[in-house]
Amino acid sequence: MAPNTKTHLGLTHFLLFFLSILTIPSLLLSDSIPTVYEILPQFGLPSGLLPDSVVNYTSSDDGRFVVFLANPCYVQFEYLVYYDKTITGKLSNGSITGLKGIQVQRFFLWLDVDEIRVDLPPSDSIYFQVGLINKKLDLGQFKTVHSCRDKVTGTCAKRIFEITRECGFFELVNHKLCEHDKRVADHLRKWHESLMAEARQCETIVEVEVGKVKVEMEKEVDKVKAEARRCETIVEVEVGKVKVEMGKKADKVKEKMEKQVGKTKAEMDNEIAQYRKEIENGEIKFQVMNMNYLTMLVGSWILFAFYVFFFRYTSKNQHGRRIGRMMLS
Repeated sequence: MAPNTKTHLGLTHFLLFFLSILTIPSLLLSDSIPTVYEILPQFGLPSGLLPDSVVNYTSSDDGRFVVFLANPCYVQFEYLVYYDKTITGKLSNGSITGLKGIQVQRFFLWLDVDEIRVDLPPSDSIYFQVGLINKKLDLGQFKTVHSCRDKVTGTCAKRIFEITRECGFFELVNHKLCEHDKRVADHLRKWHESLMAEARQCETIVEVEVGKVKVEMEKEVDKVKAEARRCETIVEVEVGKVKVEMGKKADKVKEKMEKQVGKTKAEMDNEIAQYRKEIENGEIKFQVMNMNYLTMLVGSWILFAFYVFFFRYTSKNQHGRRIGRMMLS
C-alpha cells in the first residue's frame, strides 16, 4: 500500500505549529525578564560594576537585591577588586547602598566597599565609599562588563592575595602581629559600631528635644495669639467707649451751639426790630422836620413878600417896587 503523502504533510505542519506554540512562551519569558546588566543602566549606573559570571539574581520592590556569581573572583580595574559568590545591597537611582560582597585592595589591605554612587546628572566620575574614605574613580573603566578571574596567576601570588585579603601583608611577616592586627581591627570595628550607635542615639535625642522645643514654641505662639485676640477685644471695647463719649460730647456741643445760635438769632431779631423802629422814628422825625422846614420856608416867603409889598406901598423908591413885584410874581 502506497503511503499517503497528504497525511504526512498535514502531520508535519501540525508538529511544526505545535513546536512553535511551545517555543513562544519561552521567548516571551526571556524578553520580559531583563538581565542584571540591563537593570543597572536603568538606575544610572554602569553595567560593568558586576563581572560576567553572574548566574542569577533576585530583587524586591524596595530596591534590595541579591546577585549570585558562579565563583568568587577578581577583576583588575584601577585597583584590584574582589567579588564574593553572593553580593547584596540596595539599588536606588544613582547609587548602591548597604553593599556586601565586594572588596578593593589598597596597600596589601582588602577593604569592604560599602557604597557605590554616581553624579546626577551623570559625569565622568564614580565614587566608592570604603569606610570613611570616599574614593573618586574614572567611570569609563566600568562601562563594559569584564571577565572575572577565579584565581590570581602564580601559586605565590595567589597565596599572597589570599592572605592579604584576610589579614594583610603582616601575615607573611609575623603571625602574632597579624592576629594583633585582627584584634585591633575588630576593636576598631566595634568602636565604630559603638560610635554609630551613639550617633543614632544622639540623633534620636536631638529629634526628641527638637520636638519638645517645637511643641513649646507652638504653645507660646498660641499664647501670643490668644493675648493678641484679648488685646484686640480690649481695644475694640475702649474704642467703642471713646466713640460713645465723643458722641455724647458732640451732642452736648451741638445742643449748646443750637442754644447759642437761637439766643443770637433772637438778639439779632430784637436788634433788627429796634433798628426798624429807630428807622421808622427817624423817618417820622425827618418828615416832621421837612414839614417844619417847608412851613418855615413858606412863612419866610410870605413874610418877605409881605414886607416887600409893604415896602412897595410905603416907599417911593422905584427900585423897591420892582423887587416887590418880582417877589410877588
